[in-house]
Amino acid sequence: MVNALYQQLLSSKPQCLNTCCYTGKPIEIKEERHVCRPVIQSDVPAGRIQSRLELDNQQLKENMERLQSEKETLTELINDKEEDNKILRHELKLKDDIVKQLEYDFQQMELEVNDLQKDLCYNHPSAESSLSELHSFPSVPI
Repeated sequence: MVNALYQQLLSSKPQCLNTCCYTGKPIEIKEERHVCRPVIQSDVPAGRIQSRLELDNQQLKENMERLQSEKETLTELINDKEEDNKILRHELKLKDDIVKQLEYDFQQMELEVNDLQKDLCYNHPSAESSLSELHSFPSVPI
């Protein structure tokens, strides 16, 4: 009997599958521990490892909560920035439209001034001197 237990310990496999080789009783549940299956003892106390693992687990949970909070804050900031960007794009488009309209109006005024100068030259020949004064002003580039 002792030899069978010794062989079992060396091979790390239990010899008995249906009946216990030590007691001869039938084994009903495979996972059930019986006399011929040795109990392995550890030199490391379980309390120390367990408390360390619990501490590590708690630190990881706190880090996760902190990171989740930072993520929410950053997501909120990104959403605010996107909204600001959208508003600024809209304002830029409005200002661009205003500049285009002003350029168009300025070109129209320039054409009207040229037409008025021509009318003044053809209808009033004595207005030559006033026309030369108008030409002495710098013209605006188109």
